[in-house]
Amino acid sequence: MSLSSENMIDPLTLNSKFYGSEDKINKPVLIIMHGLLGSLDNWHSLAMQFGDSFNVYSVDLRNHGKSPHSSIFSYEAMVGDIVAFMDNKGIDKANVIGHSMGAKVAMFLAYMKPDRIQKLIPVDMAPFYGKGNHDEIFKALNMLDLKHYTRRSEIDKDLAEYISQWGVRQFLLKNLERVTEPNGNQSFKWKMNLQGIEMAYDNIRIAIPESACFKGETLFVRGGASNYIKESEFSDIQKLFPNATLRTIEGVGHWVHAENPKAFYEICNDFLKDV
Repeated sequence: MSLSSENMIDPLTLNSKFYGSEDKINKPVLIIMHGLLGSLDNWHSLAMQFGDSFNVYSVDLRNHGKSPHSSIFSYEAMVGDIVAFMDNKGIDKANVIGHSMGAKVAMFLAYMKPDRIQKLIPVDMAPFYGKGNHDEIFKALNMLDLKHYTRRSEIDKDLAEYISQWGVRQFLLKNLERVTEPNGNQSFKWKMNLQGIEMAYDNIRIAIPESACFKGETLFVRGGASNYIKESEFSDIQKLFPNATLRTIEGVGHWVHAENPKAFYEICNDFLKDV
């Protein structure tokens, strides 16, 4: 897989939010990419912190947040979007943080366009084939007919019958957008392309090719209570990322940056401070 002119997918123009000082052209650039069913809003507080030292661009990946929807949903397509985004912003190289699916996008970017990355931080995601654990979430979200709701609390109540974890429900409900029906009534719709994401779910479970070898500085950050990156697998990860280190934040799960943002910021900022 490569981003050649022959197989390049037309990129989408991604929605983004900037944190930093655009007049400080010598500040290093940091691009942040959210996970599956997330959005750039998930990273607002941390992006503000990183904005003290970096020109930060937090992006909505295709089919998420306020970015365009497409029936094409693959890592090749998402890497193409990021490369086009960097080109449009005049960014030659960037430091990249990606969480979960966003981490896979970042790793594919490192594989396909290694010259565009300074330092890489994949968060709680290994470069291997994903087992997939979103079937129940997709089922629950598809159960909701959003046109029949007028309040988020009503949606949360019904969603709780299928998803017991309050934090997971609040994460998902951030995808809601209020709309006005033709009859004037208020209801909701999903910002994300739920159907497109579900139909292409297998595309985002794929592994980084075994031929990959990104030699740039890489920091894998994982949650101690998460099983997405197993310590026993790290030697295999280093075959693909030979200059990689692993840091664990104990007592947190998959949403490492949300569960302990202080520790996460300190670990990442220390890794990035000399760029």
